[in-house]
Amino acid sequence: MGGAPDGLASRAEKGPIVVKLLIALLVGLLVAAAPAAAQERPTHLVVLNRAGPAWERVAEHAAAAREHFAIYKRLADAGDIVVGGRLDGAPQDPALGISVFRAGVDRDAVRKVLENDPLLKAGVTAIEFREWTIQMGALGRPAD
Repeated sequence: MGGAPDGLASRAEKGPIVVKLLIALLVGLLVAAAPAAAQERPTHLVVLNRAGPAWERVAEHAAAAREHFAIYKRLADAGDIVVGGRLDGAPQDPALGISVFRAGVDRDAVRKVLENDPLLKAGVTAIEFREWTIQMGALGRPAD
């Protein structure tokens, strides 16, 4: 008789169970949201331009160099390239450039365009295609 009425005792016993269920639900939601957050990380196509086997003859390919620049300029003007340019300070690789393409770009179309670059066809440059997943910060165009 000195104990709590049956209704109060059973509610008190259920309290920790409810807390445990809420914690399990929250943990489950966090675990379920983790893959979605990882999928939201943008992946960008990155193209590295390097000196090709005929780099020493670059001076002979002035027209091809202008077309090379024009190809990348058209891709940038179309909004496919987010940022790009030459990387300096690598004497062992004098022609190193990088282009980062927008997330969702048609990679096959980009590859087809770049593989027709006259500098590449002449062996003056070589290109490498990579995927880059941004894990910190953001990459985008500044507001106008």
